[in-house]
Amino acid sequence: FFLRMMDDWRSSGHPLLGRRVARTYGDGLQSCGAVTFWLPPTAADPFVDAKGNAAPLFKITFTDGDLAGDSEDLELSELNESLVEVDGEQEDDEQDKEDDYEQDDDDDEPDDDDDDDDFDDSRRKKAKKP
Repeated sequence: FFLRMMDDWRSSGHPLLGRRVARTYGDGLQSCGAVTFWLPPTAADPFVDAKGNAAPLFKITFTDGDLAGDSEDLELSELNESLVEVDGEQEDDEQDKEDDYEQDDDDDEPDDDDDDDDFDDSRRKKAKKP
């Protein structure tokens, strides 16, 4: 079951993969991590945004802080707010980069030895219909 759910998640093919993120939550928790996978809008079961459109979804894995070892799925707008500056400047217009993803479906499956806890399906955000 787990592998079927992860079939469409990719570990390459998007310029935001590997980018560092920092997240702070209302309860004071702070963590840093990186973008480790993404779900393209062309996936068989894509993420659907608030407007009802298929949209990319990004999995970040926390490596430091209160949530180290955990993961979270973020929409592009949430990810852009969480990106850590590189060389003193935020990378140019991340929205434009979102449109540059590869649509190759065959060579991008995550490794089977990844920890299943990193991909808790309950964390996958689903848009609510208005």
